[in-house]
Amino acid sequence: SNGGGGIFNYSGTMTVADSIISDNTASSGGGGITNAGTMTVTDSTISGNSTGSGGSGGGIFNYSGTMTVADSTISGNTASYDGGGIYNNSSTSTMTVTDSTISGNTASSNGGGGIYNSGGTMTVADSTISGNSSSSGGGIYNNGTTTFAGSIVADQTSGGNCSGAASPTRGTTSRAAHRVNLAHIQVPVRVLSLTSISLQHLQITVDRPKQYPFLAHLQQQHS
Repeated sequence: SNGGGGIFNYSGTMTVADSIISDNTASSGGGGITNAGTMTVTDSTISGNSTGSGGSGGGIFNYSGTMTVADSTISGNTASYDGGGIYNNSSTSTMTVTDSTISGNTASSNGGGGIYNSGGTMTVADSTISGNSSSSGGGIYNNGTTTFAGSIVADQTSGGNCSGAASPTRGTTSRAAHRVNLAHIQVPVRVLSLTSISLQHLQITVDRPKQYPFLAHLQQQHS
């Protein structure tokens, strides 16, 4: 398939429930799913999907659509470029992930082993992102607006937990927007030039407080 190896939702409204989408391949984006409409995935597994050369979104490619993933697992997917698990494409793409696990995904050539948010709006709530790999942002590479709530981003295989735009031309840094309220982050975490990221209602774990005094201070404030 050129896009959406398992499912391609083109401007429609679609619900996938209690399903397994696995071992599909797309030559461009969305090895498992490409969404360009409105889509909900619940109680499902998206695993072992992949893209061809230069393709993004090994598991899911949300292409200017609105998508919700809930109570699901996105694991073992591979993108040859960005977003091993999920690629959220542009400023017109909106995605919400709740009560889900994103693990063991790989972005082979670039960033966002678990998630790559490319200018879109994304919310990750009550979910776990771990064991993913890429050259940058093994957990998530954010070049848009991403909000975490009640989630864990930790223990990536490579590329660190979080990363952002490499230069101002791809996203401007807003330090005021980097609000941390009880964030559960296993440091070191690399957060660079994020357009906007908010971490709320989580738990801070600082293994080396002398090396990370700012996070240690937050931990003392909220313990």
